[in-house]
Parts: sequence; structure tokens; C-alpha cells
Amino acid sequence: MGLLAWLGVASFVGESLGQPAGLVASASLLAGTSLAASLSWAYVDWPTILMGGGTLVSLTLWRQGREAKWALLAGVFVGLAFGSKYTAGLIAVLALVVILVQGRRALSSLPPFTLAALASEMPWLLKNLLATDNPFYPLLLPGGAMDSVRLSLYQGFPPQVSWLDTVFLPLRATLWGIEGARLADA
Repeated sequence: MGLLAWLGVASFVGESLGQPAGLVASASLLAGTSLAASLSWAYVDWPTILMGGGTLVSLTLWRQGREAKWALLAGVFVGLAFGSKYTAGLIAVLALVVILVQGRRALSSLPPFTLAALASEMPWLLKNLLATDNPFYPLLLPGGAMDSVRLSLYQGFPPQVSWLDTVFLPLRATLWGIEGARLADA
């Protein structure tokens, strides 16, 4: 998935903005040690990048022709991204914004997008529900090995930083972040 995501991003950016930009995008993905090293980990950042890239390509094609099949495919990618990492649900929010700002004519693509997103994330949520009694396992609700005591370790402490630090964490980590640094290695 890492190779597909890397090639997909490089190809899409190269076709959209030119080959030099594609090379920069390709190099940027592998420039950080965490993302490059994670190619050998059993972790979900690369599948999230792959599904996010698929969403971006699908929405770009949808915007060019307004064919519902591209909105449907974007929904599939959104659902798969959410199924691989809950925080990838932000991709769904951003995709909805893209669709909604296109005007009234674009609203007809909203049902296929939404149904495809729900259908492709539903197997993951059902599996969690059946196995642990919590569709969002291990978050939000007790279930499986995540009992109320363990959840309190994640949810019961007051924030260690201000709300401004939380809001600007992505920017701070991007501009000044190093592995192991306070606030940047979250």
C-alpha cells in the first residue's frame, strides 16, 4: 500500500502540476524518517494516504465531469480510509465540503457519495460491534479488552496543553517537529 500511495501521489501531482512538482511530492513523502520507516511497520498511515489520494483523484474527476460514479468512488475511498484509521474521518468532512461548495447541481452526487462511504466503512464497524460490543473499538465505549478503567487512562485526564497548542499542533509539528520533541511527536 505504501508503494501504491507513493506512486499515486507522485503521479497525480505530476499530472496536475507538472513533473517537477510530482518529483517534489514524491520526495516529500519519503523525506521524514517516520513515514519512510513506517513502510516496514504494521501501521495504517500508508493505507490512509492511499485512500486519501484515491478520494482526491475521484473528487477531481467528479468536479471535471459531475459524473456520479466518481462521487460514488470517492465515497468508497472515504469509507475505507475511516475503516483503516478513525482520524481519517476528516477526509470525509473535507470531501463533503468539496461537494457542497460546488453548488446546487452538485447535490445530486451527495447520496451516492454518502451511501458508498457508509457501505464501505460498515463492515469494519459491524466487526467491531460483534467482537467487542463497541463499533468504534477501542475508542469511546467500553468493550472487548478496553474496559472502563483502561478508557479512563485515555479519557480521564485533563489536557496537558492549552487548546491553542492542540489547534496548532499540526502546523507546529510540520514546521518545527522532531521525533521525541514535546508537543511535536504526538
